[in-house]
Amino acid sequence: MSGPQPGVRRPQPAARRPSPVQLTLLAISVPVSVLGVALFVAGTVRRQATAHVLEVIEMQRAGARQKKRA
Repeated sequence: MSGPQPGVRRPQPAARRPSPVQLTLLAISVPVSVLGVALFVAGTVRRQATAHVLEVIEMQRAGARQKKRA
């Protein structure tokens, strides 16, 4: 009959350390992720700024039309 004997501790398995391949992939993925976020933010800001400029131009045109009527 084999099994755990009372009072006898089994050694705990050592924690797995990340392999060099995993660390390399992490080191490559972090800058790529940061670049992706930066490009996304830049595109979003550019789109919103363009929409704002177009709205201002439309408001100026509407103001000019009202002045011509008056």
